[in-house]
Amino acid sequence: MVLPIANVMNSTAPKTRKQNLTSCLISIQSILNWEGKVVAPALDQFLNKVCTQNKAGGEKNYSRDWQITKRLQTNPLFNRNEGIGRIGVTAYILGIVGGYNLNFFLNQLSNGIYLPLIFSTSKINWLIFNLSGYFSLLSFFHFSEFFSTAIYKPRSTSYKNFVVNHSIAYTVASIAAMVEYFIELLLFPSLKREMYMVYVIGFLISVIGQGVRIVAMHTCQENFNHVVQEKQEEGHQLIKVGIYKYLRHPSYTGWFYWSVGTQVLLCNPICAIAYAYTSYNFFSIRIKEEESLLIQQYPMEYPAYKMQTYVFIPFIQ
Repeated sequence: MVLPIANVMNSTAPKTRKQNLTSCLISIQSILNWEGKVVAPALDQFLNKVCTQNKAGGEKNYSRDWQITKRLQTNPLFNRNEGIGRIGVTAYILGIVGGYNLNFFLNQLSNGIYLPLIFSTSKINWLIFNLSGYFSLLSFFHFSEFFSTAIYKPRSTSYKNFVVNHSIAYTVASIAAMVEYFIELLLFPSLKREMYMVYVIGFLISVIGQGVRIVAMHTCQENFNHVVQEKQEEGHQLIKVGIYKYLRHPSYTGWFYWSVGTQVLLCNPICAIAYAYTSYNFFSIRIKEEESLLIQQYPMEYPAYKMQTYVFIPFIQ
């Protein structure tokens, strides 16, 4: 990621263009903390080098930009996960991406709908449908993660509840989805333009999965946590009502089908299989660890509850 940026900055592009690019990179790097995962060290080293070189060359704009980023790095509103600045900027970016793509997605749907129960696939640009639908689902997923947590646990809600930096594996998976999509678009354009029933099925799977996860989070309320709790919190209860009456881990079930559905929507066969396999491995381990803790915390209740419910993720009992 750094090499292309470095090439641009070392090119003969006008200084104002280079200055604007550096300012943008500095702001993004300062506000959205990557917590040292993959990008931050290389980007920080690159920006330090650029600003030092240009400061020596007499370009004061870079020095001023660097002062701004230092202020952001020391400002508690932006340099902490609990900071309202970091939360606000993340929400703003998700809103722009989600709103922009939702507009295109709904526009394509309206092109195909003429009268009630009459739907024409020929009037829809399925390429726009794929991408705009995917980014709409992705933006709403991250927003709903934060929103659902903030409603019931306002004191512990932070930037991390957006789960945009869930893990290195999650970031790599997101990048891989786009790489596969555009490679296959170049090599097999019909795969991304003519398999409209696959796109619709993928979208519906993702919507249902997202709905299951949201219902699960709102059923748990303050008992829900993004991190497995090794010690039982005061007031924590074993939830056995609502959707938990049928599914033991509906938030995991929802996430599994949401993630796989997004790849079916994009018609990414490789990533669809990889997402399903990786998600299965992740949740099989996590559910096993979590249930061992729940049996310790609820030795009388949980074994009986486990026998009466399902996980509904393939090959996980």
